[in-house]
Amino acid sequence: MRDTHKNTNKEASSLGKQAKPLLVATAFGLVLSLIFLLVAAAVLSSKDIPVGFLTPISVICVSLGAFLGGFICAKLTKEKGLVNGIIIAVLLYIILVLCNLIFSFSGFGATALIKLFTMLVCGALGGFLGVSGKRRRR
Repeated sequence: MRDTHKNTNKEASSLGKQAKPLLVATAFGLVLSLIFLLVAAAVLSSKDIPVGFLTPISVICVSLGAFLGGFICAKLTKEKGLVNGIIIAVLLYIILVLCNLIFSFSGFGATALIKLFTMLVCGALGGFLGVSGKRRRR
């Protein structure tokens, strides 16, 4: 009976240790995505750039946020970089979809799937590079 209780505590402790870096990295990824989007908006408003570039630029901005969120999460956890990067990308995508539903009311199409795919790839790549990067010697 005691062993089951100890295993439950270990699982809860492990989940708690995993949740904090995921939340922190998701917040950083979200903030960085917003910063990239604001910079892109400033550049687009000051230059004569065709409207057709808006979607690719927005995909690049949110994918960079997913990449950096995955990278930060991997640096914090020091393990499971691919999985954590994908989780960060999914969380950021869910936030993006919710914002889309609240503010835009636009439907889902090929662009939404392209954003999801690029965010997943970039998040996984960021997580991979965050775990496999050079370690500091102390």
